[in-house]
Amino acid sequence: MEPDSRRNAGCGEAPGGLSPACLDRVMEIWRKKAGEPMYDLFVYGTLRSGEMYHGLLGASRLVASPARVRGVLVDTGHGYPAMRDGEGEVCGEIYAVDDETLARIDELEDYYGPGDPRNLYERVTRTARTGEGDMDVLVYVSDRFAEATAIPSGDWVLHRKTGRRPGQ
Repeated sequence: MEPDSRRNAGCGEAPGGLSPACLDRVMEIWRKKAGEPMYDLFVYGTLRSGEMYHGLLGASRLVASPARVRGVLVDTGHGYPAMRDGEGEVCGEIYAVDDETLARIDELEDYYGPGDPRNLYERVTRTARTGEGDMDVLVYVSDRFAEATAIPSGDWVLHRKTGRRPGQ
């Protein structure tokens, strides 16, 4: 095994070899080097496990759950949340996605490209906190929901399950 790959994966030797999670991360790094683009995508709403659009992630591998990204989560009132910049933390999950999956998610999020005026969301890079440490992730954020109600917990699944809606 290449020492650089192990170091870049953020894992060291464990008794009996590398952990399964570490091996997955090393394989992901090797796929990237082989020209198979993979992206770490932070999802916080309807793409989370058990939510209505989770199936769009296909065979994408769960990298970390829970994970948190700095920002404010809001209830848009349309059955899905949005994340915007601000003080607070948004709870979600991180998946390793390929180009094809990322294109499906771009379509769902009405993302046409960086800075395109048709975008409902912008796809940006942020730092996520996980149980394994910090990592850079892609995340969709939007400033189009200025009047939306903040979700104090920062957790869409918890918010949805408690049945609390804006103004309650």
